[in-house]
Amino acid sequence: METADGLSCAPWLDDVAPECEGATAAIPGEPECVPLGPPCPAGPFPDDPPVDAVVLYVEDGATGGDGTRAAPFGRIADAMGMARAATTIQLAKGAYEEPLRVRAGVTVQGACVAETTLTGTPSSASDTAIIYVATPDVRVRDLRITSASLPGVWAQGAGATILLEDVLIERVPLAGIVGLRGAHIEARNLAVRDAVPSGGRGGRLVSLQEGATAEIVRASLLRAFEGGVTAVDDGTQVRLVSARVSGSAISGVSVEVGSNVELVGCVVDTNRQFGVYGYGEGTVVVDHTLVHHTLGEGPPGTGPGLGVTQGGRATVRAGRFEQNVSAGVVVTTDADLDAEDLVIRDTMPRGTQEVPGDHGSGLVVDTNGRVDVTRGYLERNNVEGVRIRTTGAALSARDLTVRETRVRVSQGDYGFGLAAMHGALLTVERASFELNRTAGVAIDGTDTSASLTDIRIEGTEGDEALGLHGNALGVQNGATADLTRADFIDSQDASVIVMDSGAALEAADLRVQRTRERRCAPDLCPTFPSGMGMRVVDASAVLERFALSESPMCGLQLGAGAQIDLHDGVVEGAAIGACIQVDGYELSRLSDRVVYRDNGVNLQATTLPTPEPASPAMLP
Repeated sequence: METADGLSCAPWLDDVAPECEGATAAIPGEPECVPLGPPCPAGPFPDDPPVDAVVLYVEDGATGGDGTRAAPFGRIADAMGMARAATTIQLAKGAYEEPLRVRAGVTVQGACVAETTLTGTPSSASDTAIIYVATPDVRVRDLRITSASLPGVWAQGAGATILLEDVLIERVPLAGIVGLRGAHIEARNLAVRDAVPSGGRGGRLVSLQEGATAEIVRASLLRAFEGGVTAVDDGTQVRLVSARVSGSAISGVSVEVGSNVELVGCVVDTNRQFGVYGYGEGTVVVDHTLVHHTLGEGPPGTGPGLGVTQGGRATVRAGRFEQNVSAGVVVTTDADLDAEDLVIRDTMPRGTQEVPGDHGSGLVVDTNGRVDVTRGYLERNNVEGVRIRTTGAALSARDLTVRETRVRVSQGDYGFGLAAMHGALLTVERASFELNRTAGVAIDGTDTSASLTDIRIEGTEGDEALGLHGNALGVQNGATADLTRADFIDSQDASVIVMDSGAALEAADLRVQRTRERRCAPDLCPTFPSGMGMRVVDASAVLERFALSESPMCGLQLGAGAQIDLHDGVVEGAAIGACIQVDGYELSRLSDRVVYRDNGVNLQATTLPTPEPASPAMLP
C-alpha cells in the first residue's frame, strides 16, 4: 500500500492494524483480518480427508475406536502410538487435554482453528510443552494451542524440525514457541498471543537459543510479558516475513550474543522498551519494515525503534522508524549500522518538563558507534535530526534529507538538523537540511571533524519562543570542517558561524543568500547585531569561489581573534560588506579576486558585540 509521499509503503491504511480476535490475525499487507485455516466443517471432521497419507482419526470422548473415521480413537496418544512416518492424525472438533510428543514424519491436523484446541497440564516431569518435538519432519496445522501450565511448542535437538501452518497459540506460560540446540522451526499463517511468565521468568512469544533456527511467514505475534521474538547464541537464526510483533513489555525483537535475525516486510509496534534491539555481536537485518510507536516505558535510554549496542550489527534496507521515543535509531558502544532508504520521523522525547528525559533525536551515533547511510529521510524529530558524538563515533551519509527538527517547548529551545560533537567524525555527500530550528548543521568540540559535499541548507528558522539562533552551519569550540559546493538560503542571525577555541572552516564553491536578522524579543538582545552572511570569532576560515549575498548587517564579520582568507568571490547586498574587528588586519587577505558590490559600505572597522552561539554540546 503506497503512501502519499511516495517514500515508502504502508502495511495498513494509516499504519493502523485491524483489531483481530479468535481464529483471525492481522497480517502486514492484508487490509482486513485474515482467517487462520479453513472454515469449520459442519460435522466433527473436515469433509475432504488428507490425500497421499495414512490417516488416523481422533475425536475427544470417543471410546473403543480403531482410528478410522467411523470409529475414531478418543485420545491423540492412542493414534500417536500407531503412527509412522507420513501418517496424518486428523482431529475432530473439540478440546484435547494431553501434551504430545510427536513422532518423526507425523502430521497433527485439526478440523479448524476455532474449534480444535490442544491444552493440558503436565502429567509427568517429561511433559515439556503441549507439543514437544525432538524428531524430523513434524507438521502441525489447523488448530489452537493454549495452556495455563505448559509452553505451546517446544522443538529441541539438531534433528528436530517442525512446520506450523494455520496455528493459533495463546495464553501460554514461559513461551509460545521454543527452539533449542539446533532445532528448526517453520511457520506459515501463525498467531501467537499473550505469553506470560512461569516461575518468575519468561513470557516470550518466540524464543530461540543454542543454534536453533526458524522461518516464520505471515504471522501475528502479540503481547508478551517479556519479549516478542528473542534470539540468543551463535548460530541461532530467525527469519520473519510479513509478520507483526506488538505489545511486548521489553523488546519486540531482541537479537543477542551472536545470533542473527532478519525482518522482511514486517511491522514492529507498541513495544515498551525497544522495537528492535541488537546486542553483543548479534546481527539484525531490517528489510522493508516499519518500526513504530515504541513506548519508552523503562529505564533511561529506552524507547528507540532500533537500538544496536555492545558490538551488535544492523543492516536496514527500506526501513521506517516512526513515532518512537528517545531516539528513532541509536547505534552505540562499538556497534555498526549500514542503512539504505532509511526513514525516521516524529521521534518523541521521554520525560516531562519537571523530569527531563532523552531528547527524541532521529538518529543517534555514540561511543564508537559507526553508521553508513545511503538515502536517508528524517523529519519532525526532536532536538536533533541526527546526533553523533564522542571520539570514535563516525557517520558517513549520502543523499540525506533532514527537515523540520523541532523541540517540544518543555524541553528548551533547540532543534538541530545535524549535530556532531565531542570528537565525532562526519562525512556527508549530497544532503538537504530544511526548516530546522536552531541550526541546519552544528560541528562542535575539539577533534570533531566534518567533510560536507554538495550541501543545501534552507529556511533555518531560529528559536520559536525567543527568536534566537537559526544558523545554517556552525563550526565551534575547536571543531574543523571542509565544505565543498554548498547553498545556504534564508537563515537567521548568521548563516555561517565559525568561532571559539581555534575552530576552522575551509569552504569552496559556497553560496550564502538572504540571511535574516535575529527575531529577538526587544528586551533580550537589542544591542546584539545580527544578519551576517558569515561570522568568525577566535577561529579561522578559508573561502574559495564564494558568494555572500543579501545580508542586512554584514556580509562578513571578523570578530576578535579571527583569521580569514578570501579568494575568488563576491560580497554583495549588505549594509557593510566586511565588518572588521581585528586591529591591523591585512585587508589583502579579504580581497584576492574578491568583488564587493551593492553594499552600503564595503569595508568598515566596527566594534560589534558577538553573542554566544547555540552549542549542541550544552544540550541536557
